[in-house]
Amino acid sequence: MAGGFGYYSGGIIGLLLLHDEHPEAVEHEFIRLGLRWRNVGTDELTWRDALVIISQAEASGALARSKYPEFHEYFHRAAEMILYEIRTLQVLHGNASKAKKSDFPEVPEWAKDKTNVGGQKGNALPFEELQAFLDSFTTP
Repeated sequence: MAGGFGYYSGGIIGLLLLHDEHPEAVEHEFIRLGLRWRNVGTDELTWRDALVIISQAEASGALARSKYPEFHEYFHRAAEMILYEIRTLQVLHGNASKAKKSDFPEVPEWAKDKTNVGGQKGNALPFEELQAFLDSFTTP
């Protein structure tokens, strides 16, 4: 089950390997629940309990951030943009004919196009640059 975080061996060995590589992140998952890693394997906290805690760790949690740092920022930005779109749709749905600019949520600062200030809007990224950008996510 620790295999969900990139380890092929499961059970106790997988948990120990994960803890060896990311000790602070693994321990954080336990501390967050009021537990301690040092108690794993006791009657108070069985290995099965530890396996469940790690296998059900949140995608935005410390373990995921430690194991996959390159995706952490992407995950939060995607969630932030989805929330922005939902709030915008809520404003439009609630009062489409009376909506004012002040009713709409603020665009996240990182999403504002700072390279095009005062310039022409809607410039497309050249296809080659777009392809290289997309390939950077699929190439190991």
